[in-house]
Amino acid sequence: MNPNAEATINKKTNRDGMIPKPSALIDVSNQSLNSLGENLSFFPIAGIALIEYQIRTVAEAGIDHVVLWTEDLFSEDNEGNNSALETKAHFNFQLVNVIERLRKEAIHLSLIHGRQELSAAFSDNQSVLLLEGDCLPSVHLVETLVRNTAPTLLTTEDGISSQEFERIDASERWGGIALVEGKIIREAKNIPDDWDLILTIMRQTMQSGCKRITVKAPVNGNDFIFKITKNKNNAFISKGIYQATENKCDKNIFYKKIFSKIIDKNIILFTRKRNISLYLLITTFVFIFLSLLFSLTNMPILSVLSLILSGLSISSNK
Repeated sequence: MNPNAEATINKKTNRDGMIPKPSALIDVSNQSLNSLGENLSFFPIAGIALIEYQIRTVAEAGIDHVVLWTEDLFSEDNEGNNSALETKAHFNFQLVNVIERLRKEAIHLSLIHGRQELSAAFSDNQSVLLLEGDCLPSVHLVETLVRNTAPTLLTTEDGISSQEFERIDASERWGGIALVEGKIIREAKNIPDDWDLILTIMRQTMQSGCKRITVKAPVNGNDFIFKITKNKNNAFISKGIYQATENKCDKNIFYKKIFSKIIDKNIILFTRKRNISLYLLITTFVFIFLSLLFSLTNMPILSVLSLILSGLSISSNK
């Protein structure tokens, strides 16, 4: 972060009385380690790393500046441990590759290493989307939080499917994502070093009084919120994301018997693109092309069959 970041932000804030657009703060520090001591930021989600999926999700929701909280990733605590150093170097190399690739797509990313630097990254009256490093929300849930003007927590109902989330009271758990005030993050320099920064900011926001949006975990209609752990299956998560985000198509016999099989075989592709209408349209044109081809090669039965399938395909897309 530029040393003059705080002055720059305040300048933008004061000009014409404009309030800065919401930013996002995502945790990629070692606070997000799982029980095996592994950082989950590169857990594969729909064919890409979790951290890249998170960044793309918040960018799709309209946030144009994402701050990555790295804290102890670059520390020298393990200087005498070659294995630990190799693991850290590999992780840092992957992280830099993701950042460079996303920056080429005009996504504004900043890395923050220390709490003093973090406190200068936001203005007091700026809204910040806080996201745990092992949390995976739907775009719609992120958009819902960002639309709020007051601090808001996303929570899940306490139950068997939400046991991995952080409990906040007798009936609810924190979903790992919140909209918080910039002034709370600016006070992060006063949080003890051995405290979990993200959880502490969340609890401070909750104690100061905030709105709550509660969903059922992990999937509720078109919304989903996953807590990633090492034992979670990538295909299971991908299918859950796809089912929550697929368009409401007419599930006719073509969709149920043919297209659903294509989805199952290519679940990661469909999860990443999340545009079933496009693929149904492509399928329709493929069948029309086959119908013409079979007609020209004197295969009338196959031509008619392909034409029927093209009609069913376009019907599913309505």
